[in-house]
Amino acid sequence: MYAELLSCLGAMGYRQAVAGMTMPNDASQRLHTSLGFEPIEVFRKVGYKFDDWRDVAWAQCELH
Repeated sequence: MYAELLSCLGAMGYRQAVAGMTMPNDASQRLHTSLGFEPIEVFRKVGYKFDDWRDVAWAQCELH
């Protein structure tokens, strides 16, 4: 479903997609990498989840 979304966004003229992932999250990182996302930045302790401050990793994918 995610691959179809990216395809539709590209067809609509969008150039880039970005994704934010609360860390740690190996499964999400693998999923996004498999879809062509590349890591661009990690914001330290900006997401609050499970009663703790978490890092949020950002990734970017060029849409064709």
